[in-house]
Amino acid sequence: MLLADLLAPLSVARFASEHADRKPLHLPAGAAKRRRVQAFFDRERFARAIAQGHAATRGGSAEGFSLRAIFPPAHEGPVEIPIAPHQVDTLLGAGASVCVHDIHRADHALAALVSAAKHELSCVGQVGMSCYVSPAGHGLTTHFDAQAVLTLQVEGAKVWRYSEEPAVSVPRANAVLEASGKVEWTGEPLGDLPFPEIAPPTARMREVELTPGDVLYLPAGHWHETLAGSPSMGLVLYFVPLSFSAFLERWLWSCFEDNDAWIRGLPASTIAPGRVMQGVPGPVAAYLAARLDELRAMLSEVDAGDVQLARVWRRFVAQGSPAPAPVHAGPVRKGDLLRVVAPHLVSALQGKGEGEGAGIHLCVGDREIDLPASFAPLVREVLGGGAFRAGSIAGMAWKEAREALEVLLTEGVLERVDAAQAGAGTTGSG
Repeated sequence: MLLADLLAPLSVARFASEHADRKPLHLPAGAAKRRRVQAFFDRERFARAIAQGHAATRGGSAEGFSLRAIFPPAHEGPVEIPIAPHQVDTLLGAGASVCVHDIHRADHALAALVSAAKHELSCVGQVGMSCYVSPAGHGLTTHFDAQAVLTLQVEGAKVWRYSEEPAVSVPRANAVLEASGKVEWTGEPLGDLPFPEIAPPTARMREVELTPGDVLYLPAGHWHETLAGSPSMGLVLYFVPLSFSAFLERWLWSCFEDNDAWIRGLPASTIAPGRVMQGVPGPVAAYLAARLDELRAMLSEVDAGDVQLARVWRRFVAQGSPAPAPVHAGPVRKGDLLRVVAPHLVSALQGKGEGEGAGIHLCVGDREIDLPASFAPLVREVLGGGAFRAGSIAGMAWKEAREALEVLLTEGVLERVDAAQAGAGTTGSG
């Protein structure tokens, strides 16, 4: 299952241009989609995932995975406690909701969906999936999140009430509306600025009931609360934004990673006692002046179409992608029918320079394979996503094409298929 399946009949492109980080979206499911979703994930899969994730966490792996019970607030905010898988049913019976954060780290199909969503929307920030299970009559109190969320209802019914407009357009953290009517931010500010004062929601919130297959998307900062009408389970894709300063840091590193002065860092110096400093000490000022001169010179030659900017952007998009599994491919023959294993993980960037010297970066998940410009016909065939005959690549000598295809097969980028598997996607004449 991919993001396109969740959003159907709305296209991913339309979702990205009209709703992502802009406005809420409610997509009721038809009968066919409802059946697909219920077959995709159920209580049995949930039980396997939490058992596997809990065991991996105790073993020191499955970073990010957590299993928690959330109790309704007695006075202020809700109470959350870590739990073990064998406690889930008892706590649900006691009225708690159960949250499995990063459940995709313990389920391959969910991990594939998360990776696909990150690539299909070109998200540079973290994308993950959590699962919420609630007993009838229970849910989450009024709050908003610092990240956008896309909820897929997989079991039961849950009522969502949400604000059409955000309480704050770019929230620095999550916030909870306490029983007293006070809005309380969670955590501490990351920088020097304090959290702004936020007024409780006053406008009437929209109400929708989600049943299996239904999807609800909420951008960051929108108030919402939930109440299960029957025992309920939902999967929640979350999209954590990446600040431009974090992007810039990675890009600057890539631009100056071969510059010893940048890598060595600021020099040691002394501070005269009993004096108010007028800036940094002299040796530090000299170092900063030299680096700033280098930075200004570099920036004067860069625009938004810079290849290195594009490579860093793509690496952020690909972060966390599953690595293709290497295989023993054997020799390629002209009649072999080939196709890309995971088309949504494959892209290409034109390299620096012109003509034959430019080269092409074939991007597969979080890897880059550098190819000469003469391999453009092969790259176009790969990017097409459909099946093709190895010998049908026009504009390339067979020996050159065969060697490249064998590398891509061995690296797990391509796979051999038969005509039945390829179906209508076959290209080339054989």
